[in-house]
Amino acid sequence: MKCALAILLTISGPAWSQNASLQGVVSDPSSGVIISASIAAANRDTGLRQLAKTNSAGAYAFASLPPGRYEVAAEAPGFNTATQENVVLEVAQNARLDFSMELAGSRQWVNV
Repeated sequence: MKCALAILLTISGPAWSQNASLQGVVSDPSSGVIISASIAAANRDTGLRQLAKTNSAGAYAFASLPPGRYEVAAEAPGFNTATQENVVLEVAQNARLDFSMELAGSRQWVNV
């Protein structure tokens, strides 16, 4: 049994290290953190989509994403969706992507 476990760990270990991680913080315009924001990371090449939520510190994390080109979006009630396209994750990369979200309906128009 110990031998089988050692073989399994040896085989699965390198596969795990082939992935990247992505983490960050989601905040509002006044730099306050946004709790329970939904973060979606969509691999543009494979269609793989993973979801995360921000914690009480406004932080989110994807511990293991396959390398590739991603579109990452943050959504929260009362805020405009924030999207970052063409986020490239490399093998074993630990990437950081923070979002500053605008209040919904906060756009200002000036007519002249």
